[in-house]
Amino acid sequence: MPALMRLLDQRRAAPPMVRRAAVRAVGRLAPQGELVGLLGPLAMDPDPGAAREVFAALAARAPDEVPVEIRWIGSVRPEAAVRRAAARIGAVHPRPARAYEQSGHSPR
Repeated sequence: MPALMRLLDQRRAAPPMVRRAAVRAVGRLAPQGELVGLLGPLAMDPDPGAAREVFAALAARAPDEVPVEIRWIGSVRPEAAVRRAAARIGAVHPRPARAYEQSGHSPR
């Protein structure tokens, strides 16, 4: 992880393709509890592809842990792909409740 995070250091600009690959790798390899801390600061990455990878990784592995501020950053980015990836973070589909489960009665 430290080697990947060095590639994502904003003080040393790596080429965009390298940044995208590093974000994708961090998104797959980082422990789930550390994912938001590692990738959250990269939500404002100047490369749209890297930002898209950030939101895709957060949506796939840690959607409940992403703060509202990071979701908002993704929703106001000008790139449509980044906005769609950020929208997947909040798209939690709850299981529909059936009336007979709530009342204790059978549907018959």
